[in-house]
Amino acid sequence: MLTKRLRKHYTINTKRAVLQAIMGKTEREAAWSEGISRWTLNDWRMDEESIFAYEGSEKTLSRTPGRSETVLFSVELITFMKEARRDSEVLTAKTMACYVRDQYPE
Repeated sequence: MLTKRLRKHYTINTKRAVLQAIMGKTEREAAWSEGISRWTLNDWRMDEESIFAYEGSEKTLSRTPGRSETVLFSVELITFMKEARRDSEVLTAKTMACYVRDQYPE
């Protein structure tokens, strides 16, 4: 049985360290010495400016493709959940789904 290959994720610090270590090397030499695929290293070299200019969290991984999801009525849903807990009612996914369906039929 074939298993699904897991994608590797690298932190910004790792990318910076590898890019500094492979300066002046060919793609093949760099890939062999660092143990990272040539395609990945090539992408990092093309994006080198933004990798070194990045000022966010050094631990950030690029695991978030696409835009983030938003719930337009999240504040109201949280209020409903807090009221249900305060009143000692059972709070389940079904009760929350019913609340959303009844309050926001769109």
